[in-house]
Amino acid sequence: MISLAFDRRSRRSWITIAAFVLVVVAVGGLIGVNTAPGAWYQGLNKPPFNPPNWLFGPVWFALYVMVGIAGARTFLRDPASPQMLLWIL
Repeated sequence: MISLAFDRRSRRSWITIAAFVLVVVAVGGLIGVNTAPGAWYQGLNKPPFNPPNWLFGPVWFALYVMVGIAGARTFLRDPASPQMLLWIL
Protein backbone atom coordinates (compact mmCIF):
# COMPACT_ATOMS: atom_id res chain seq x y z
CA MET A 1 0.00 0.00 0.00
CA ILE A 2 1.29 3.45 -0.88
CA SER A 3 1.60 5.86 2.01
CA LEU A 4 0.18 9.30 1.33
CA ALA A 5 2.34 10.70 4.15
CA PHE A 6 -0.46 12.97 5.29
CA ASP A 7 -2.19 12.13 8.53
CA ARG A 8 -5.23 14.38 8.92
CA ARG A 9 -5.07 13.93 12.67
CA SER A 10 -1.44 15.03 12.87
CA ARG A 11 -0.81 18.62 13.85
CA ARG A 12 2.67 18.37 12.30
CA SER A 13 1.18 17.57 8.88
CA TRP A 14 -1.14 20.59 8.96
CA ILE A 15 1.63 22.92 10.11
CA THR A 16 3.97 21.64 7.41
CA ILE A 17 1.36 22.12 4.69
CA ALA A 18 0.49 25.61 5.95
CA ALA A 19 4.17 26.60 6.07
CA PHE A 20 4.88 25.34 2.55
CA VAL A 21 1.78 27.03 1.12
CA LEU A 22 2.58 30.30 2.90
CA VAL A 23 6.18 30.35 1.64
CA VAL A 24 5.26 29.44 -1.94
CA VAL A 25 2.42 31.99 -2.12
CA ALA A 26 4.64 34.70 -0.58
CA VAL A 27 7.52 34.06 -2.98
CA GLY A 28 5.11 33.89 -5.92
CA GLY A 29 3.52 37.15 -4.82
CA LEU A 30 6.89 38.86 -4.59
CA ILE A 31 7.83 37.63 -8.04
CA GLY A 32 4.48 38.77 -9.42
CA VAL A 33 4.77 42.24 -7.94
CA ASN A 34 8.32 42.69 -9.21
CA THR A 35 7.59 41.44 -12.73
CA ALA A 36 4.14 42.93 -13.33
CA PRO A 37 3.71 43.90 -16.99
CA GLY A 38 3.41 47.58 -17.72
CA ALA A 39 1.63 49.61 -20.34
CA TRP A 40 3.44 47.73 -23.09
CA TYR A 41 1.42 44.60 -22.32
CA GLN A 42 -1.87 46.48 -22.45
CA GLY A 43 -0.90 47.83 -25.87
CA LEU A 44 -0.32 44.41 -27.42
CA ASN A 45 -2.70 43.15 -30.07
CA LYS A 46 -4.01 40.03 -28.32
CA PRO A 47 -5.96 37.14 -29.84
CA PRO A 48 -9.67 36.81 -29.05
CA PHE A 49 -9.06 33.72 -26.85
CA ASN A 50 -6.76 35.68 -24.51
CA PRO A 51 -8.18 35.39 -20.95
CA PRO A 52 -9.20 38.59 -19.16
CA ASN A 53 -6.60 40.24 -16.92
CA TRP A 54 -8.62 39.74 -13.72
CA LEU A 55 -8.35 35.96 -14.17
CA PHE A 56 -4.55 35.74 -13.82
CA GLY A 57 -4.38 36.52 -10.10
CA PRO A 58 -6.80 33.83 -8.88
CA VAL A 59 -5.37 31.22 -11.25
CA TRP A 60 -1.77 31.85 -10.17
CA PHE A 61 -2.83 31.84 -6.52
CA ALA A 62 -4.52 28.45 -6.95
CA LEU A 63 -1.46 27.09 -8.76
CA TYR A 64 0.87 28.30 -6.00
CA VAL A 65 -1.34 26.71 -3.33
CA MET A 66 -1.23 23.39 -5.18
CA VAL A 67 2.57 23.64 -5.60
CA GLY A 68 2.87 24.26 -1.86
CA ILE A 69 0.69 21.26 -1.01
CA ALA A 70 2.69 19.05 -3.37
CA GLY A 71 5.94 20.19 -1.77
CA ALA A 72 4.64 19.59 1.74
CA ARG A 73 3.40 16.10 0.91
CA THR A 74 6.73 15.28 -0.73
CA PHE A 75 8.55 16.61 2.33
CA LEU A 76 6.36 14.63 4.72
CA ARG A 77 6.98 11.43 2.79
CA ASP A 78 10.80 11.75 2.67
CA PRO A 79 12.58 15.10 3.18
CA ALA A 80 15.86 13.78 1.72
CA SER A 81 14.39 12.16 -1.39
CA PRO A 82 15.36 12.98 -4.98
CA GLN A 83 11.75 14.07 -5.49
CA MET A 84 12.15 16.74 -2.79
CA LEU A 85 15.35 17.95 -4.44
CA LEU A 86 13.50 18.18 -7.74
CA TRP A 87 10.68 20.15 -6.08
CA ILE A 88 13.18 22.58 -4.54
CA LEU A 89 14.88 23.13 -7.89
